[in-house]
Amino acid sequence: MKDLQKHLKKLRTDAAECKLINDLATGLEKRELFARLADHLSVLASEVEHAISAKVSSTETKQRRSHDAQGSALGSRQRHLCEIDEAGKLTHDFASVVAGIVD
Repeated sequence: MKDLQKHLKKLRTDAAECKLINDLATGLEKRELFARLADHLSVLASEVEHAISAKVSSTETKQRRSHDAQGSALGSRQRHLCEIDEAGKLTHDFASVVAGIVD
């Protein structure tokens, strides 16, 4: 992931430099060339950015599925053994906790 972020930063920097050269160039051909390069590098950077987003989304989905599977494996009785009372303190029924472990 860090490699992709490193490449993304480099592409964005290179695109900005090409844009700057485009702005400073006096010749038409040179301006057009660096404008095309800046646009191309920006497109490549966007593609890398999308790849990073897709990878992050995929990782988050896998983690969420794993967490959901663990929660459903506990069963509803065990998941609700602890509650928060009106004062905001965590309370639990010790007998239910023991029964949940024994079951």
